[in-house]
Amino acid sequence: MIIDGKDAVKLYLWATGHCLLGGVAVAVVAALYAPVPDVLAALGGLFLGTAATLYLTSHPSLSNWATLRKRAGLKVPRVKDWDYVQVKLAVGLVWLASAATTVALEAL
Repeated sequence: MIIDGKDAVKLYLWATGHCLLGGVAVAVVAALYAPVPDVLAALGGLFLGTAATLYLTSHPSLSNWATLRKRAGLKVPRVKDWDYVQVKLAVGLVWLASAATTVALEAL
């Protein structure tokens, strides 16, 4: 895919927004349940959630997985760009982890 400067800025903002969206989920859970002041809990949760989302956007690499399967002659779902799918999955996993944490804390 070839992108120019304007599209690169849009792509950067899109990815940054998704990473921060993952951070917001953890920040909300931290602000509700962490035994520290709300501001510190929210900032720490935002940092940890954003870091987790960034980590999950590159590990494991779905693009690499799809390329290896194609080279081996195995069937691969037709997706234009696996990196977009990976960002969405990373945000979804962070939100699911935050929801599971909330459920676990409410059950205790």
